Amino acid sequence: MAETAPQTMSQHQEWKILPAAAALISLSVFGFSANVLPAVLLRAAKELDVSPELLSTVFSIQFAGFIFATICGGIFADRIGKKIIFLAASVFTGLGAGIMGTADNLPVIFLGAVFMGMGGGILEGMSSALLCDLFPTRRKLVLNLSQVMYCVGAVSGPFLVGLLMPEGMSCRWFFAALEVQVNGPFLIGVLMPGGVAWRWFFLALVVQALALLVMFGLSRLAVPHDDDKIDLRIAAKIITRGSFLVPCITIFLYVFSETTVIIYLNYYFKLSLNAPESWSIHSIAVFWLALTAGRVVCAFIPEHIDYRKVIAFLMLISFPIMACQSLAATWQMALVIVVFTGLALSGTWPLIVGMTAHWNPGYSGTVVGITIACGALGVVAAPLVMAPLFKWTPAPVAFSLASLPLLAGGIIVLIYKPGK
Repeated sequence: MAETAPQTMSQHQEWKILPAAAALISLSVFGFSANVLPAVLLRAAKELDVSPELLSTVFSIQFAGFIFATICGGIFADRIGKKIIFLAASVFTGLGAGIMGTADNLPVIFLGAVFMGMGGGILEGMSSALLCDLFPTRRKLVLNLSQVMYCVGAVSGPFLVGLLMPEGMSCRWFFAALEVQVNGPFLIGVLMPGGVAWRWFFLALVVQALALLVMFGLSRLAVPHDDDKIDLRIAAKIITRGSFLVPCITIFLYVFSETTVIIYLNYYFKLSLNAPESWSIHSIAVFWLALTAGRVVCAFIPEHIDYRKVIAFLMLISFPIMACQSLAATWQMALVIVVFTGLALSGTWPLIVGMTAHWNPGYSGTVVGITIACGALGVVAAPLVMAPLFKWTPAPVAFSLASLPLLAGGIIVLIYKPGK
């Protein structure tokens, strides 16, 4: 009977608090899981005795699992309910992180990456869909706030790795500063003499996944009635509509440009602009922080304002700002452009997801899941297309060319009329 509680408690909104909190926290957990491996890549590769380039292929494996689970999770959620799908995602995330945190060879790492990617794909897609269902009149607010939570995880993972793992910032020093005495054999084993071992960040992710399992287990989420369960023939009809294809194309183009920034900022600042190594690394955090600040602002865009106009405005203004990297003469100037690029891009992703749910009501799990999977294809495509450009053209020119998808996406979403 608990599964139908939301339908009988519509006059009381308290039941929404726990599932909404779980959805928001799950996005932070996904942000952590998606960004912790890049931070520990060199240390993990050294311990596993493989090259960093070979270990970096784990990202492709992880996002393959992400795309598969995002699509399948959305379809199954609309057939059997979101609760069981969230529980499965929590298990997949914890299992994958546990495998990666205890693995001693590359094939086992790949196996863990598949499970962690599957968990992350469901958490990303279904959390956004759930928030759209819980707050159908406040989608702009909740989806932007959800991406703020993602940014919290995306920033905190690398930040904690940089604080706790390097030998120059050992955990003994860190806890001594907090006036905590570390003498017990267990704590000494956990807090390694030269800093926290890279594996412990994955094991911390296991704890986060267990917390999500409890939160979603206690949440009251309705199971679809037989009349509401999506039929595969209906799903096939939905994905051929312009109201579905346009958001999918737009989010792919957006993610392509965003991924280019994230992947190549360090490379660009260090090798092209001769920036200090610390600022080359920090440029990525600066970009995420700018995205976070912009999404806080975009969360308060009035719900009645047309999604198309806001998305088109953000993408069309991001295009010239990102293209200005070709004019940057110093790394300080380039960093300013990075800040404005992040602010301009900030609300685009959550607004596209919200527009998808708004244009295709009734089957949020399926449409949001497939839309986010299309965005994930941008993550896969960006390095394949941009790596040759960065190799054969100056980095500022390559960055400028990577802004072209923003121009194309802005034009597409602006000229499309819903219902056609």
